[in-house]
Amino acid sequence: MSSSRIMPEFELLIPQSIKEAVDLLGKLKSKASVMAGGTDVVISMTKGFGSPNVISLAEIPGLDYVEYDSKQGLRIGAMATLQQVADNADVEKHYPALWKSAAINGTPQTRNMGTVVGNIMRASPSGDCCCAILAIGGTIVLRGPEGKREVSIDD
Repeated sequence: MSSSRIMPEFELLIPQSIKEAVDLLGKLKSKASVMAGGTDVVISMTKGFGSPNVISLAEIPGLDYVEYDSKQGLRIGAMATLQQVADNADVEKHYPALWKSAAINGTPQTRNMGTVVGNIMRASPSGDCCCAILAIGGTIVLRGPEGKREVSIDD
């Protein structure tokens, strides 16, 4: 009988740019998982739902932003943690449901590692941010081998 705490063997890939990450994903396709904070990916792997390759976004510069502009709205990078969103005064003022969902999500440890985008993209059972972003009509910007596209969170 195997323990649920044992990680299966996998190749950890650490690209240094978005282009490198997209190229890896295009090459590996369904044989890779993308990891931002890792809180959901690691749990999935211990439950037997892992991929033979994990592409970490951790060393790609500039993905940890939370930016608000009164005309453009809110932008959240793929590596922005739940805690960064919870600590952001503009999010609290202009997007209170998202702020609350980030502020109460999991434990302090989870909020410091888990990312808002990861929470959305992994369709996490604790995907509180999804509901808040859906309610405000948010979109996700996706990048892949065919380029960049913006998709409604409802899709």
